[in-house]
Amino acid sequence: MTASAARRGLRCFEFPTRLARSIDHGDAVEVLSDYVEGELEEYPREVARLCEAGSRTLSHAAEMCRDVAAGQANEAEAKTVV
Repeated sequence: MTASAARRGLRCFEFPTRLARSIDHGDAVEVLSDYVEGELEEYPREVARLCEAGSRTLSHAAEMCRDVAAGQANEAEAKTVV
């Protein structure tokens, strides 16, 4: 998530810089359209990366819960045997 935020921050920082430089050359519309086009292409990729990271996190959390539950079941079983 930090990497995603860093990439978005960098793109958002670069855009006004490029736009300011383009004003003298009269190609501000081109810079703006490039930015919008790039964002429209990149946004689904970023969302997919975040979903993948979320999926991995939830999978890891489920594995940890299973391990804890198994440990508790073993502990309860050991107490009933004694």
